[in-house]
Amino acid sequence: TVSIELDAKRLYFREGYSLEETSRRMKEIDLSGRVLVNAQGESVPCTVEDLGLQFGYDLPDDRFRQPYMCRRVRLTFEASEIAAMGLTTYAWVKSDNKPTPIKSLISQSNVMENELLKVEIEGDGSFTLTDKKNGQVYRDLGVYENTGDIGNEYMYKQPDGETAWTTKGQTAKISVLEDSPYRASIEIVHNWSIPAMADVKLDEEQHELVYYPNRKAQRSSEMVPLSIRTVLSLNRCGKGVEIEATMDNQAKDHRVRALFPTDLQAASHNVDSMFEVAKRDNEPAAEWENPSYTAHQQAFVDVTAAAAGLTVANQGLNEYEVLRDGRNTIAVTLLRSVGELGDWGYFPTPEAQCIGVHTVRMEVIPHQGDGIGSGAYAEAYQFQIPWTVAQTGVHAGTVASTSAPLGWSHEELAFSSLKVNRKSGDLMLRWFNMAGTDAELKLQSSLPTQGVYKSSILEEEGSVQSLDDKGSCTLPVKPYEIVTLGVKVSAE
Repeated sequence: TVSIELDAKRLYFREGYSLEETSRRMKEIDLSGRVLVNAQGESVPCTVEDLGLQFGYDLPDDRFRQPYMCRRVRLTFEASEIAAMGLTTYAWVKSDNKPTPIKSLISQSNVMENELLKVEIEGDGSFTLTDKKNGQVYRDLGVYENTGDIGNEYMYKQPDGETAWTTKGQTAKISVLEDSPYRASIEIVHNWSIPAMADVKLDEEQHELVYYPNRKAQRSSEMVPLSIRTVLSLNRCGKGVEIEATMDNQAKDHRVRALFPTDLQAASHNVDSMFEVAKRDNEPAAEWENPSYTAHQQAFVDVTAAAAGLTVANQGLNEYEVLRDGRNTIAVTLLRSVGELGDWGYFPTPEAQCIGVHTVRMEVIPHQGDGIGSGAYAEAYQFQIPWTVAQTGVHAGTVASTSAPLGWSHEELAFSSLKVNRKSGDLMLRWFNMAGTDAELKLQSSLPTQGVYKSSILEEEGSVQSLDDKGSCTLPVKPYEIVTLGVKVSAE
């Protein structure tokens, strides 16, 4: 789902009208009778918000600034089937044709579903997710957990004997936020209370340089509110449930996590790391001493069994843990509030208490036991990347209304980057093989390609790759290999 602000009509000051006349003309613009159409001319459901009169200006290369008044609108719709690194064009036009009415994604006040997924929100704000492809049901998703943290920026330490606070069983306020042709959203509000901070013993232990595993501090009996507003969204063509959670943190010395029980039988899990999807054991090694078994993730963490799996993607939430709770729960750290750096000595870090409002985003993506083959990992990577939407004038153009300059095939290959070599001007493309099996990369280019070569990660030119009569090249990729290709593009 994307949004774009459009200038439905502009009137430049150079036209010579007074400001009053310019404003009057823009206010009188008729916005009715318009529909959004795709490149094939088919109507696309959208919502239109009239933003009213707006001031703007152009900065031409050959003239002084060109101010104008305009009538601006915001269109929101679901963009589907857009090629990787490609584009497609839509137009908001006058038309008598209206989009065909589409069934709502909300079947009950607490239930959303599309062709792939069903989401049922429970009274405590957790949700049950059903994967319609295999019938797998995941329960108690999205429970929030809060524990004390008497550690430091390096290491987490829960107070001895503390029982975690959770929103399980806590009444939440649930309401429908959006019911549009392309997306449904339900708002969940928890008005929670948690301990305000650690007790005074933590300050004593910090000043006495007590090593964090040996600390005996507990949490204060004083309570402060922790309000969490969660929005669950399901797109009509969505493969996962998107989560946006906003919390106003007024407590210190604690940690907040979101819990996603998988109830899948698995001894290991998969996690996105640097240029790889790493496989890690759920049980720590025998020499592991810390009761916390948190680890680092990048785009996602995934628990997979024989015929089902659950992937939790995130934006910038780099700490997770697969709990040894009998349910293989994926726990994603949303917030850690601590008051010291750690390492050696005592170095206070009051800003690391993270007081204030924080917003986090995740996506829960079920699959049928193969994160790569099902496209769940591709969906998780796509979740990291914001889409670019821009308005153009009406023109013939030199680029097709739907196009992609480059394409490739093979589901095991994750695309990593596209950049221009500063010295040569060559396009540098990089992939990595997520799987432990051989793969084959076939690259197609619609650009005027003069040649393709295999490069090192330092962008050193290596072996030339042969091209077929369509300008495509094919090369083998080893398990877990990082592949960099340089593409020489004609300046024409």
